[in-house]
Amino acid sequence: MENNSLAENKLLIMYAIKGLKVELTKDQLSDLLLSSIFMNYFDLQTYIDELEKADCIRTVTLRGSETLHLTGTGEDMLMLFSDRMNPRKTKAVDECIANNMDKLIREATVSTSIEEGERGTYVVRLSAFEDEREIVGLTLSLPDKDSAESAMHSWRKDSSAIYGILYRLLVK
Repeated sequence: MENNSLAENKLLIMYAIKGLKVELTKDQLSDLLLSSIFMNYFDLQTYIDELEKADCIRTVTLRGSETLHLTGTGEDMLMLFSDRMNPRKTKAVDECIANNMDKLIREATVSTSIEEGERGTYVVRLSAFEDEREIVGLTLSLPDKDSAESAMHSWRKDSSAIYGILYRLLVK
């Protein structure tokens, strides 16, 4: 039973990394997983280290932060053994990711631009970046300049909440 639990926990770690749309550090992943699955911090760190040694996950340094990524080997292992994960636990991980999406992307860099469009409309470009990679980009054609400026203000103020809503709606 101990080996099954160990294997399932490692699979859940890989499952969580795959399900995330932003890169997380070990500490961020630990915070996320410890609140959704039943394992302690020290076991979790041991599992992460073992998964790295087995080339299932890889640590990549971006802007001075070490983030975790699923490798091809990890993808293959997850696909081969996904039936060994308890559906209740995968659901808990999914819910935890969805509930914490705002927090997870809070550090993303946000940008906005506006230009005059056709027939008095305004085109607004809203973007969010994580480690120089665009994680969301929206282009909206709005009927007037006030609407365009309002959209840009809302994006700058609540981009993580807006992204979280889009994520939940699109990844159902």
